[in-house]
Amino acid sequence: MAHQRGDSNDLVAQIGLELLRLNREQFKGNVEAMMKKLGSADGPGIQALRAVYPPAAKKDGEAPPAPSLAASAEAEAIKGNVAAATSAVRKVSKPEDRAKALAVVGQTILETSPGEATPILVEASKGLKDVKGAVSPWVSVRVCRLLARVGQFDEAESLAASLSDDQAKAWGRLEALRGRLESMKGQKADDGWLDPIGDPAKSAAAAKAREVIARHNAAQGFGDYQSVVKKWPIGSVRPFGTAGLVLGQLDRDGK
Repeated sequence: MAHQRGDSNDLVAQIGLELLRLNREQFKGNVEAMMKKLGSADGPGIQALRAVYPPAAKKDGEAPPAPSLAASAEAEAIKGNVAAATSAVRKVSKPEDRAKALAVVGQTILETSPGEATPILVEASKGLKDVKGAVSPWVSVRVCRLLARVGQFDEAESLAASLSDDQAKAWGRLEALRGRLESMKGQKADDGWLDPIGDPAKSAAAAKAREVIARHNAAQGFGDYQSVVKKWPIGSVRPFGTAGLVLGQLDRDGK
């Protein structure tokens, strides 16, 4: 996929960074091939990749150009150097760049160091609220999910509520629901969590939330949730619930 996206070098770099977040050693060869394709191109994601795998000096004694602090922070997080990543990210001067970098660092270290990721994600949330409008709302939506994964439900709701319009707020709350459910193995989801997301007949995020909660409950073995789904409106909401039940059963069967 990355090699086919020759129209956007930084998009290629972002795909490479996601591969490294999944498994740095497994995808090292893929990423090195992508870096060769990128050549001398520049951009935030490319700088971060080069900070993970610094290129050789072009001439004797010539050091490669230094990456930005945000790129350095992301690279250190990918390498597992949490202290160095945290130090670098808090030195980023522009508030909007710092908020985005905090979100990336928090996401990257969440799997291995959730205790250290939590304050970074809370700081990212507060920063995103402070620079409202200067950063894509999808960054905040993603952080809502990460916050919920570490149990910061109130902060996730606060961030979702800070978004600019009702649709964006709904997507933020949906992602917070996803994050909450990811940490609830063997537990049944509460239907009361659906109401704040909105009316499923008017909001795509609210309709999707019905699928998400039905999938979770089916996957955790709560077969009685079918009776709940059958009460949802036939032509609009119930199809989402039915899809969730089917997908949840596949999850449970390990398919």
